[in-house]
Amino acid sequence: MAMDQYRITILAVDFIAPLAEATTSPAAEARLLRALGFAPPDGFTLLSGLAPAVEGLVGAAIDLVGTDPDADESEWLGKFAAVTAALVEAVVAAQQFAAGLPAGTLNSPFVTGSNVLDELPARLANHLVVSFLERRLPAAYAILVVTGIIEVALEAPTGPYVTAFTRRTMRWDRIPTVLSDPLGALRERYAWAAPSGVDVDLLVRDLRLLMAGFGLRAELLSVDKRARAAIDLALAGNGRVPVAPDTLVLRAPLLPLEPSPLGLEVYPVVDQAGTADGFGVAAYLDANATIVFELSPTLRAELTVGGYTSGFGVVLRRGQDPRLTTPMLGTTPASILDGVELDVGLALVAERQGAPLIPLGTAGSTHLEFGSITARFDVGKPISGPADFGVALEIAKGALVLKAGDGDGFISKIFGEGFILSFDITVGFSTERGLYFEGAGGIEFEIPIHEDLFGILLIDSVFVALRLETTGIAAVVAATATVSLGPVVATVERIGLKVEYPLPTADELHANGPTLSFKPPNGAGLVIDAGPVVGGGYLMIDSDNGRYAGILQLAIQGTLSITAIGLIVTKMPSGRQGFSAVIILTAEFPPIQLSFGFVLTGLGGLLGANRSMNVQAMRDGVRNRGLDSVLFPRDPVANAPKVIRDLESFFPIVEGQFVIGLMAAVGWGSPPLIKVELGILIELPSPIRIALLGRLTAALPTEDAAVVLLHVDVLGILDFAASELSIDATLYDSRVAIFTLTGDFAVRLNFGAAPAFAFSCGGFNPRFTPPAGFPTLRRVSIALATSENPRIRLEAYLAATPTSVQMGAKLDLYVEADLGFLGLFSASVYLGFDALVYLVPRFSFIVDLSGGVVIKRNGSPLLSATVALTLTGPEPFTAAGYAELDFFGKHRIAFEATIGEERPQPALEAGDPIGDLLAALGLPGAWRAALPPAGGTLVTLREPDESELDDLLLHPFGVVAVSQRIAPLDVPLDRYGGAAVPPQARTLSLAVTIGGAAATGDQVRDPFPCGQFFDLTDEARVTGEAFPRLPSGLSGIRVPAAAPVAAGEVTGGEGYETAVVNPASWRPLPAPGGYTFTAEVLDVLVHAGAAGRARDTGFAGPSLGIAVAEKSYVAGGATYASVVEAAASRQPVVGAHETVAP
Repeated sequence: MAMDQYRITILAVDFIAPLAEATTSPAAEARLLRALGFAPPDGFTLLSGLAPAVEGLVGAAIDLVGTDPDADESEWLGKFAAVTAALVEAVVAAQQFAAGLPAGTLNSPFVTGSNVLDELPARLANHLVVSFLERRLPAAYAILVVTGIIEVALEAPTGPYVTAFTRRTMRWDRIPTVLSDPLGALRERYAWAAPSGVDVDLLVRDLRLLMAGFGLRAELLSVDKRARAAIDLALAGNGRVPVAPDTLVLRAPLLPLEPSPLGLEVYPVVDQAGTADGFGVAAYLDANATIVFELSPTLRAELTVGGYTSGFGVVLRRGQDPRLTTPMLGTTPASILDGVELDVGLALVAERQGAPLIPLGTAGSTHLEFGSITARFDVGKPISGPADFGVALEIAKGALVLKAGDGDGFISKIFGEGFILSFDITVGFSTERGLYFEGAGGIEFEIPIHEDLFGILLIDSVFVALRLETTGIAAVVAATATVSLGPVVATVERIGLKVEYPLPTADELHANGPTLSFKPPNGAGLVIDAGPVVGGGYLMIDSDNGRYAGILQLAIQGTLSITAIGLIVTKMPSGRQGFSAVIILTAEFPPIQLSFGFVLTGLGGLLGANRSMNVQAMRDGVRNRGLDSVLFPRDPVANAPKVIRDLESFFPIVEGQFVIGLMAAVGWGSPPLIKVELGILIELPSPIRIALLGRLTAALPTEDAAVVLLHVDVLGILDFAASELSIDATLYDSRVAIFTLTGDFAVRLNFGAAPAFAFSCGGFNPRFTPPAGFPTLRRVSIALATSENPRIRLEAYLAATPTSVQMGAKLDLYVEADLGFLGLFSASVYLGFDALVYLVPRFSFIVDLSGGVVIKRNGSPLLSATVALTLTGPEPFTAAGYAELDFFGKHRIAFEATIGEERPQPALEAGDPIGDLLAALGLPGAWRAALPPAGGTLVTLREPDESELDDLLLHPFGVVAVSQRIAPLDVPLDRYGGAAVPPQARTLSLAVTIGGAAATGDQVRDPFPCGQFFDLTDEARVTGEAFPRLPSGLSGIRVPAAAPVAAGEVTGGEGYETAVVNPASWRPLPAPGGYTFTAEVLDVLVHAGAAGRARDTGFAGPSLGIAVAEKSYVAGGATYASVVEAAASRQPVVGAHETVAP
């Protein structure tokens, strides 16, 4: 009983805590009043008179807490009664706080203009109750908000002393209604019967608050396309999910995994008119997993489950009964899997690691072998189609190997090593495809020839193959030959003839005749050794798949090296004919002097048609030496498979995308001690991405006798669509003297709607959670020994984020010795530290120190000792740790010490953003002028002079934009620079005048860090947007018509001048006299003349000659911006121009 009363006392003190803090601190009182919607002047206090009552409550509570209820129960009960009386006294005093205020306070403009005396008691009581529930009982708080007992409303300011605030009111009068008709209360809250539609957006936000109150995960997301398709399918035409991009759904994961494969979604449902008339709750499953059961060394079972489904749940719509949407209750068996995307497979795999299965014969003689045998059972279904059930038997890398050594010498002479009957075959049955066969089989062997014809042509071997393919039988005869023509040697691999004999189909009585075709070579090689020109090349041909690759490298007189690499694809991934290519061309030459000791040693370029950049593959390539295949490849012919594989991975086929780039090789020193190879790649047209590839090599003091050798690969990506800049680098094959260096480096910068930054050299502190998508980095390390015994290794890291700085290091030592009959002894020693320093919201740090030694005998621990220490601070400084010895049992000594006390956060002076805002608006970069749109002006503007560069030049028909990132506009601010904002600077607005006349514009929004300007509730910190886009300025500001003309303006009119451009010696001649018709001739001609043949216009009258003409352009002098300037210089101006103020 006493313990329950003790808890009640603690809760009572916590309940009154906001008021207690306000009565003892003017700054705390100002914060409390602003939270209640009042903006008192600086230094104004209303609640100081409540201090005695509140202090009495706190003192009584402290006295009660210090009393042992078991020692003297009567004394403890007396003190509990005192706490109860003090609480009642404090509440009464708060309700009657105005009675003790002086007349000056009662008559102040703030009191009379804000109605604070009448409003404050009720608002304060509601604030104490609601804030207590939010802090101590978040689940109860969420339930009361959802049921409407706690009413949350945003109130607008109504005067200079009444600010905008969130009013949270306890609606005690709604409790009976909620208890008697809870469904009715929910219908009222979510506008269930409103003609404008159900407020599903408020519903999902309330559900998120409710789940957060109970400690459950929930998030608001846009509707997933697969989810919309599955749910619409489940609704079967009775409603649909809205397609608006801002439609939100609530996703609640049900498993403690990230991401969770199982959960619930709450989504809106609209009718045919697009009005929300209900909502649905559906379960979703989005998972992929493979489980392997090892049954024996050569047999395993693989269970693969993957798929997605949604729409299984219930739909609530007004005017309709609740309806289950699970397709399992459908009327036809085919509807059981409606809305399900499913892929389930069970496979039994017989396979031996590193060697084939040989059921017949032995490896050294004739035998039958299989790479693997798989029996597979599959169930697959798309989201809107029927299920497909299938079984299959797959034999991979099967072969019947016939060894010629098992026969006589004649057979060995003909067939050489023998021949192989190889096959890959799949036999299966599925409900969609029926019975099917896949794969191919056949016999193939290669006959060694080594026949030299005339010293020019060497036929090395003849390849013979007979295959059973899906369309028929094919026979191939091909030769591998080498042609020598002086300094040029070319090798062609398996070039010959192919005969195909198609099998008859079910509708044919006999097959068509055989067809003979040319079999292109599998590959070709070229070697050139012509004295001044040395080199070679390789060509890969895969005509069946439309893939061709070639590499050529030539060295001319030992000074100029040219490398060409090309990949061409004529069959697109979809199977249709198309074209895609990647071409790299580089040239390396003797150093060309630049300046400051730098030399240019190479140039190159890259072109990709219908190709994109695979950013993640390129980042992976930084760490596995993939950039060697792009930047001036070394010995590309010998490394042709890797070069081709890397280029196909880095630049995948994407129709409509193009990649272009330039490369350069630069060195410093003579001979170059530092070499840098750079490449800049640009991907167009959408998305636009820029990639910077770099490779640095430094050898000091000389390349031949290097003491310091560094190799660094760097990749930078600027992605405008994702608003992201990333840099990845790795240190490899590097050393200082004989000590090896390794490590990784990365930077991520997002400059979009959610700005973020992270930098790391060697990784992060173990206590820190890296940003999403940040790569795992190797520590920067140096091996201080050249052998594995002894082994000494030192590693370190450094990282920074907007809120933290991190660093750490670790030293490892290992040594072992074989002491004969005493056994093999080893010792490992480590010593390290990890430091994490937080810069905001207040400076703090945590440092972990650790060290230890482990001695083993024959691999088993014999003795170990460990020391661990954690330091935190600075207010207070704490040290906690332990020392442990493991020798004939574990023995641990723990310790903890604290120095100093935790100091309260010092009160900061009120932050005033007005001065900083005015300074930011005074910067030239805050203002931008834009010309009228194309076609809006008929003049050509000259370039501004150097004296005009600092001025803002505005075309009379142009627009101005102004913005800043100091503070958001048109919203009430709570804090600035970490301190409370004074009332006069709470809401900042921007007004623009031009020549004294008001000008208007469109609002500009930029992301602002919400926590730096607003007092956020715990719910808002967790669920709110970290960087909302808030007003920051105006755009599209035009010169108002009422703006006066500048005093120095020169105005002029437009006119036309008629001039005769002819030689001055020309003289006009008088016109000859006219001819006079006789009356008879005039009578005859009048009816056939123009007047006689003209139509009768009645009373329409003659045309006025006025029409609207299109704009016309006339070439003029581009030196002058206006007719006024032209007139001033007395030069002719051709055409009509707008008047522009000079």
